[in-house]
Amino acid sequence: MNVIVRIKGGMGNQMFEYACARAIQIRHQGDAVILDLAEMENERNGRKYALDAFRIPKSVHILKTHRYDKYSRKENPFLRIGQKLYPEMIYRAYAKNNIFIWDNDEYKKLKADNAGDIYLNGYWQSSRYFSDVSRQILSDFTFITKLNKEQEVKKRKISGSQSVCVHIRLGDYLNTANYLVRGGVCTREYYIKGMKIIKNKIPDAEFHIFSDDMAAAFEMLSGQNDMDMVFEGSNSEKADLELMSCCRHFVISNSTFSWWAQYLSKNKAKIVCAPSRWKNGQKVESIYEKNWILI
Repeated sequence: MNVIVRIKGGMGNQMFEYACARAIQIRHQGDAVILDLAEMENERNGRKYALDAFRIPKSVHILKTHRYDKYSRKENPFLRIGQKLYPEMIYRAYAKNNIFIWDNDEYKKLKADNAGDIYLNGYWQSSRYFSDVSRQILSDFTFITKLNKEQEVKKRKISGSQSVCVHIRLGDYLNTANYLVRGGVCTREYYIKGMKIIKNKIPDAEFHIFSDDMAAAFEMLSGQNDMDMVFEGSNSEKADLELMSCCRHFVISNSTFSWWAQYLSKNKAKIVCAPSRWKNGQKVESIYEKNWILI
């Protein structure tokens, strides 16, 4: 039995998709996880396959054909309309054949059997999909990409201090379509409040600012002279995630990239501040972790 998963979106999304599939493979003692990369060929935001940053096991294979396009709402108009109007009905109809299509943000229990291959097409953005095998997931997400000398110095500094990752997601969140859904959630006031909460608990906190628009992030946090801040400059997406994950505490944005940074952190006593609203006009609860401080 194989678990085939549609890989789509940015690095954080891809990690959730992989983790869900890998957890099912482990539970069912499946033969392999197969990553369906067909949708990445023409990814509208220019996203690239990013899981090669990690120590993915040899039982994971890559599929580059369009064999499963009929289960993608981008390629199947019937599915696209059906998911929008009757998502639960579409889910149940396909799930009978071990095909799980679910783009809703809330957790959905997957009742798969061992009768044949399992196909997943969704975002699966909750640790509940893999919490029972979290140790293996964390092991799979061991970084294997090499940092340059400057980044290695940063990593040592971050690892050796009361470092706080502050992730300011701007970039594609500012385009019209994304802004309506995710924009305006993590404001200047949100970040400053989160930083002050951690500063009150950790007086020697050092705030490391990561952003896809560092100039705007610098302007957003200007005037906070009582905060020890380090603006981390431009790194690759993979290097940023590795450096962020080395921090001890977090003020995250409403981003799966932020989510994974805090999840990969080895600090068991980490403080995580997160926005109390993840999306505009939608109630999203499954993505939140216990003990987070919601602002």
